[in-house]
Amino acid sequence: MRSKKEAKRILKAFGRAEGKARIEYIDSFLPEKTSYIRSINYKHMLRRAAIVVVLMIMIMALAASAYAAVLHYLNYKRAELSDHDQYSSLEENAHPDGTYDAITFYEPTYIPDGYTLESEDYVEEIQYKHLIYVAKNGKSLSIIEFPEGVKFQVDNETSTRSTEVIGDTEVVIYSFEGETMGILQFDKTVIVIDGSLGLDEIKKIVLGLKP
Repeated sequence: MRSKKEAKRILKAFGRAEGKARIEYIDSFLPEKTSYIRSINYKHMLRRAAIVVVLMIMIMALAASAYAAVLHYLNYKRAELSDHDQYSSLEENAHPDGTYDAITFYEPTYIPDGYTLESEDYVEEIQYKHLIYVAKNGKSLSIIEFPEGVKFQVDNETSTRSTEVIGDTEVVIYSFEGETMGILQFDKTVIVIDGSLGLDEIKKIVLGLKP
C-alpha cells in the first residue's frame, strides 16, 4: 500500500512538472510573450541612446573648451585715465633691452571699395609696419602692426569702447564720430585698424587678415 501511494505521489509531481513545462513552451509562441521580449530590447536601446546623448554632451563641451583655448585676445592691461586709456602689455618686462624678436605681419585681403594704398612704412629694427589707404573723398584707413610689449594709448574723451568677438578673435572697438578703431592681437603681433569706416567694414578687414 505504501509503495502504491508513493508511486501515485511521484506520478502527480511528474505530471505537474510536465504540465508546467508544456505551458511555458506554448507561452513562448504567444504574442504577449514576444512583446515582453521586445520591451526588454527596447529598454536596452533606451540605455544605449542615453549613453550616446551623454557622450555627445561631453564631446560638445570639449569642443567648446577647445574653441575657448584658441580664441585670440589682447594680452594687455588697460588703465583708464582722465583723457585716454593706457594699454600696457602683460609681457612688457619680457624685453628689458627694448628689442623684440621678429613677428608675423598680416596682410589685409579685404579693403573697402574706393580705398587705395598711399604709403607703406616698415621699420625692421623695431618690428613696425604701417599701411595707409586713402579714398577719393579724402577718407583714410590706417593699419598698424607692432610687437606685443609696446605700450600705446587711445583717446577716451570723444569715444565709446566695446568688445567684439570677430571670428576667433576678441577685438577692442573704439567708436568716434565718423571713425572706428579696432585693436586686436594674433600671437605676438598687435594690430590697430583705424579709419573713417563703420563697424561692419572693420569686421570684414579683421576677417581678411592673413599671415
